[in-house]
Amino acid sequence: MHFHRVEISGYSGEKVRVTYSEDLKRSCSVSVENGVLKVDYKYGSKWYDNLFSINIATYVVNIEVPQGQIQNFDIDAGNSDVSLESLNGSLKYIGKSGRVSMEDCAFSDFKLEIDSGDISILNSTAGQSGSSAVITSGYGNIYIDNSVFPNTQIKNTYGNLKLTEDSFENLSVDAKSGNIRFSSIKVSDTIESKRAYGNFIMEDVSCRALIDASDNGDVKFDNLTSDYIDLKSKNGNIRGNINGAQTEYIITSNSKYGNNNLGSAVNSGDKRLNAETDSGNIIIEFEK
Repeated sequence: MHFHRVEISGYSGEKVRVTYSEDLKRSCSVSVENGVLKVDYKYGSKWYDNLFSINIATYVVNIEVPQGQIQNFDIDAGNSDVSLESLNGSLKYIGKSGRVSMEDCAFSDFKLEIDSGDISILNSTAGQSGSSAVITSGYGNIYIDNSVFPNTQIKNTYGNLKLTEDSFENLSVDAKSGNIRFSSIKVSDTIESKRAYGNFIMEDVSCRALIDASDNGDVKFDNLTSDYIDLKSKNGNIRGNINGAQTEYIITSNSKYGNNNLGSAVNSGDKRLNAETDSGNIIIEFEK
């Protein structure tokens, strides 16, 4: 038995406060051992109590943490949904089946891994300059909005990834099946993505280098700003517009069985553009 939802938030008080719902057959045990807060859920009913009933109750535990007093959050969420709000310190999070949401948090070290469930991050920061953050979801969608991250690795096996108005130092994405959408994203160095199935859509993305490789899926971009662009797809289209003049780029491109508006154009600029696809079309325009 597990909590349906765990809510952890920072507040301006001096003591950790834990509130929860319980009934005669279910109770919550709260203790502190070696400086670690432990919250255990106990299920005390007999096997025959629910033989002829359906239990649809939702059990919630709310943990309020004095801001600045706890520096390390090591969370094993099991199958519970968890929300994190207004927390500071370092985060190591492991979950099995359950959603996790984060808002207004600032973590120095960051590792978040769940087997099955959605991840939502809003108005948060993770890591210091030069550090790394890891986000992993086996089955579920990942949403990151208006947040700042350092060198970041995102692995999403089955599910969609959506990033909106975020900043990264470096960003690495490894996706097996699902669509990727970036909107108003700034990466100071490199975006590198690998995809098996799914489309990659970018709007107002800027980075020093963009490297994308896919087996099956289109890559589409609007107002892309980058000095080094390398796009490869086996069975997808490559289509979009680049913020820059065509003469600024040394261009190589090839489509074995599709149309290619770049043709054999090779210029003498100091930027690089490479686009390759086997069975898709290449349609790339320049804004200057």
